[in-house]
Amino acid sequence: MTISYLSNFVIRYGPSPIGWEGVPLNRICSQITYYGDEEFWRNNSKDCEIIYNRKEMGLFYIGRPLFYAFYAWIIFVLIRAIIKARFQKVKSPRNPDMEETFQAFTVLARQLRKATGGANRE
Repeated sequence: MTISYLSNFVIRYGPSPIGWEGVPLNRICSQITYYGDEEFWRNNSKDCEIIYNRKEMGLFYIGRPLFYAFYAWIIFVLIRAIIKARFQKVKSPRNPDMEETFQAFTVLARQLRKATGGANRE
């Protein structure tokens, strides 16, 4: 129920690639059917509502399985990541640049201790 309400709202008021941006129903019907202009559909508003509701339900019935497939894919990816993190021990590769930087900081710290008269830890 919530999904259908949300999808109907997005279709009716959403941005132009996926929705109608809240344009009046008579303009939507003139674009959907290519029959009559906005004035014609303003005079035949009941037929316009029926046509629009059928079109909306058709999009909902096509979009719902796609939404569920996307949702299932997200759950699958999350479960796979959890299992991978839980059961595989990931060894981070040693980065030679980081090791060299660490050694440089160690030498600098040792020189600083010597300069300030601190104990030598060699």
